[in-house]
Amino acid sequence: MPGKLGYGLYKQSEQYADEAADSGATVVLLMDDALRHAARIKQRNPRIVIVGRGYVEEGEQIRLISLPQAERYRHFYDWGYRLAVAYPAVDTWQALNEMYSPGNFVVLEGQAAAELAFADGVSAAGRTLTAFNFAPASYPVPGEGDFPRFASTIRPVLAHPACGFFGIHVYGSRDQRKLQLDTYWHTLRYRRLLSGLRGSGVPVPPVIITEYGQESGWRTIPNFGEVEAAKDYIWFGQALDFDPEIFGGANFLHGTVDPGRWHGFDTAGTQIMYWVSRWNKGLSVFDIPAKCAEGWRLDPTSGICVPDTLPTPSPPSQLAVVATLGMVAATGLAVAAVLREEE
Repeated sequence: MPGKLGYGLYKQSEQYADEAADSGATVVLLMDDALRHAARIKQRNPRIVIVGRGYVEEGEQIRLISLPQAERYRHFYDWGYRLAVAYPAVDTWQALNEMYSPGNFVVLEGQAAAELAFADGVSAAGRTLTAFNFAPASYPVPGEGDFPRFASTIRPVLAHPACGFFGIHVYGSRDQRKLQLDTYWHTLRYRRLLSGLRGSGVPVPPVIITEYGQESGWRTIPNFGEVEAAKDYIWFGQALDFDPEIFGGANFLHGTVDPGRWHGFDTAGTQIMYWVSRWNKGLSVFDIPAKCAEGWRLDPTSGICVPDTLPTPSPPSQLAVVATLGMVAATGLAVAAVLREEE
């Protein structure tokens, strides 16, 4: 059973691509230069879902969704189609990223229109959309005044036949920073969002956490090293296992072409994702016990999950021990008799 904690690759590297393919995860996200490894990853692991993303600067995103309707549709349709044709090993495509801020419905409506056009484009090439990719805690939840309007605005995109996944970002809060702290307002806020959307009659496709990590990056947290970062990731993975709507996630980030800006988040060159990958595969890590899917059990000798149908070694019964000792004794007497005859 694959784990839900995948890699987000933002730099060309065959080594990183192979690590991601072998991570035991359901998902890998590739952006820009890393997209050239899509075929390599898919060949190595045909079951992994590859999310593709072409980077667009924040100001340019605003400009593009503000284009006249016909021009906007043509741009996003063509862009989605070109990406899907250029990288056929990519399963699903992210269009826009972290655009909505609370109450800004002009932006949300423009993004929704652009995402619909992008969905038409990628579907023409046989691929799907991973929609919206909201920033953490930017979206409303039930009980907040703008939730009904928010739900009705995003509904047509999530209901589009080519919308394969709903993209959400998850980070710790600005104060607590770690994933496992301030879960109600930040890390696990998506649970209230998904419940509210379903309650509003919005069809919710499977969710991909297209970015997850510690706020401002794990390297920037005092007294927080590789082990602590891996444990924080694995805690998040354990939380995701309670949410069947979550298909998987991609960390931000493993390998960057802009270390001056993103080094604080980068897990490349560390053991963090190695430990996370072990946990994905059902292996125990640190003091965190292995997880075993239904129908599997933890083998105490190997420390890995095995099918329940395999017999568990048990100590021999007392009768078996007595019988074995009797056979040994009889063999010894027979050998002694032969030796006496030879004398």
